[in-house]
Amino acid sequence: MSASMTDDPGGKLTARDVLCGDLASLPEALEQAISVEQLRESLPPGASSAASKFLVSQAAIAIDRILAAIDVDQVLMGGWMQLDELRAAIVDTATDRSSRHIALASHNIASEHTPSLELTINQTPVKLLDLALNLGFTLDACELVVDSGEVIRVEVGSLNAHGELKASDRTIIQRDSNRLDTTRIFTSLRPAR
Repeated sequence: MSASMTDDPGGKLTARDVLCGDLASLPEALEQAISVEQLRESLPPGASSAASKFLVSQAAIAIDRILAAIDVDQVLMGGWMQLDELRAAIVDTATDRSSRHIALASHNIASEHTPSLELTINQTPVKLLDLALNLGFTLDACELVVDSGEVIRVEVGSLNAHGELKASDRTIIQRDSNRLDTTRIFTSLRPAR
């Protein structure tokens, strides 16, 4: 897979893709997985069953938005930026305006995210849920092209992922995703000169 600016930026690969094969059903799946009991202590005393159900549905929508905002390419690039070889290539090519190719063997990148949801009651924020999102990626060889201090192209052999989302130490959703669509990562990179 090779990514360039001509790819469709509207179809970026996100944490939603890792956790769910059918993205249209994700909010419903989240709603079914979140228990009212997890949210009950955040509700005002005497809250109705309807209010509890509404809160669960709104929490599911908020979690879905959080997952949609986590771009896989940012997670992968964050992992690669830990490599001394890549950081050196960025500095060197920025100085001498050259290009470098960095070949990476099969490797893993792990990422942990800890967002939380808050509920505002009478203009007072109340913590609703603490979330823990763990993403793990296995890449079957890839090549990064660095030109003039920027990564301008990424080629990935294959991309497999594991994702797990927990709320209050209880797994809400988890999934292994084999052979993710690598044409949907790094869609904003500029073309080679």
